[in-house]
Amino acid sequence: MGPLYILGLTLSIFIIIFSIIFFKKGMLGIKGLLYLIVISIGIGFMSIYPKVIDFFLETLSISFKARGLSVLAIAIFIIFITLYFQFISQKKIIRNISLLIQELSLIKYKLEKTTDKKS
Repeated sequence: MGPLYILGLTLSIFIIIFSIIFFKKGMLGIKGLLYLIVISIGIGFMSIYPKVIDFFLETLSISFKARGLSVLAIAIFIIFITLYFQFISQKKIIRNISLLIQELSLIKYKLEKTTDKKS
């Protein structure tokens, strides 16, 4: 195993450990935890068994001459999926913030209305 394979395996282990820590702290949901664990296991598995990439590409009838290009293509695909889910998550957060602002405005209005009646 070369240094890149050891780096990939180490990265995979660290991602799994930190994902579990973030999940326990409540900073990561179950979907995010499962997504990161699956991606990390895939990275680790491809680091230990690099021939899996060739088999995967042959199964999909994709013929890259160099394994590096195939890894790059898979990485771009994974990044695209991750960005998509981040975008969806961001939209949900923006919607929740808008709802919180509306609720806060209603509470402020009711509070001002009750204090005006007392005066």
